[in-house]
Amino acid sequence: MKKVLIYSNTGLSSKQIGLTAEVIANLNEQNASITLVKCDNVLDNCYFNRTHNILACASCQGRSDALINQIDCKNLNVVSLKKISKAYAVQIPKFKNLQALLDYTYKGHQIGRAVSSSIISYKRDYELNSDKYGDLIALEIKKSINVLLNFEAILAQNTFDEVYLFNGRFSEVYPVLSLCEQQALDYFSIEAGAGKNVELFKNHLPHSIVGRQKTIASIWSAFDKKKRVQIAQNWFHSKRNKDEQIEKSFTKAQETGLVPDFLDQKKKKILILNSSEDELKVMEEWQTPLFKEQNQAIDKIVSHYKNDDAKQFILRVHPNLGKVDNQQIRGVQKMEHQNLHIIGPNEKVDTYALIEACDIILVFASATGLEATFMKKPSILFGKSFYMQMNAVYEPKTYTELYKLLDHKKLPAKPQENTYKYALYMSVYGTKTKYFKLAEKRQESTFKGEKIKDFPVQSFTLLFKYLSSFSVWISTHRIYFQKPLSLFSLFKYK
Repeated sequence: MKKVLIYSNTGLSSKQIGLTAEVIANLNEQNASITLVKCDNVLDNCYFNRTHNILACASCQGRSDALINQIDCKNLNVVSLKKISKAYAVQIPKFKNLQALLDYTYKGHQIGRAVSSSIISYKRDYELNSDKYGDLIALEIKKSINVLLNFEAILAQNTFDEVYLFNGRFSEVYPVLSLCEQQALDYFSIEAGAGKNVELFKNHLPHSIVGRQKTIASIWSAFDKKKRVQIAQNWFHSKRNKDEQIEKSFTKAQETGLVPDFLDQKKKKILILNSSEDELKVMEEWQTPLFKEQNQAIDKIVSHYKNDDAKQFILRVHPNLGKVDNQQIRGVQKMEHQNLHIIGPNEKVDTYALIEACDIILVFASATGLEATFMKKPSILFGKSFYMQMNAVYEPKTYTELYKLLDHKKLPAKPQENTYKYALYMSVYGTKTKYFKLAEKRQESTFKGEKIKDFPVQSFTLLFKYLSSFSVWISTHRIYFQKPLSLFSLFKYK
């Protein structure tokens, strides 16, 4: 009998809890012996409940319990996390910047990197230091170490064939992944796949370029040759048409066909499409020696051509930065180059029409670089992405190589067919869910035909149990929001 360990701590999100329950149900059908580790209000906070709001905790754990009861596991052992005093006695150093926090380890585990990932995702800010976020950093580190010590004990007392966890990059989950790697124990990172699929990433984070590229190649090789090209082409068309059945559309609010008046038809127009710097800031695979921040690269490139009247640069700021106030967006706002026009993240200009109107497309990570190739435009990736090394975009390794491409009299587009592998993957990866049905309105999502309630019966009992941690809620709320808990914020947890 296969013995599996599952860490379930995602009950506040219908999507995450539904996908996790789907995996548990499938393992139960395989007659696996399941040890389920639940938070049970022990985590000081988490990605979904950033203030230790006990109402949210009761909802989270109650929803988890309700779905587990629906599965009716044959061989199930439920374990709750514990507060281990050793974790909370750790002396937290002062961190002067993000790099110092990234370098922080505990027992050889990159706890600082996981903590950075959480805080950057919370705040959309990567200017991390102890002066700015000292209390939050300390909370995240101690919480992460507590999780580590809990799972060290669990793995020391039991033998498992596989471990399952959700995503894996946040501070309350990463220690489990790191322990598995340290002990050469197979783990699976649960995440959403294409559309409403569920995907299991074996022995790597969902953000791993190498891991994804192996799967991209295997899916392409195994897929029906007659169907794969059509599916890939349909992915590009659906993206252009703002169809959100497969993935979120960032161009939904843009006015189709709208281009700015300042485009100069007499000049070579180079369109720069940036990406949200914060999203992948802590992922080692995604870092490049070319620049530390995209703004630095943009400034350097545009400055190089400050005396070249034959070129016009246009920076389209990614729509995902539309509600962000961090150093990236402030850096963009400070840019002053006579040869650079900036289109803000909330402007209605149509990115696709802009691609068609420009001569060369330059991206740092965005899949739009691949879409440009599909649109038969020369596209340059000056950074890293899942589609790199597929000969679908130009990939200069130095600024000199980049300038040669930008100076090319008529740079040809890469072959359109080289974009198909990635597009097929994005269309089909993962497997269809059998029990979990995700609805557009989260309240309508179901598991085994029953709606996933926000506050099932189990939650009311748990709420009384969790009242004892009310002081933690007060403290964590103040740390996260920088203001005391009040009646008006009782239902705020992120």
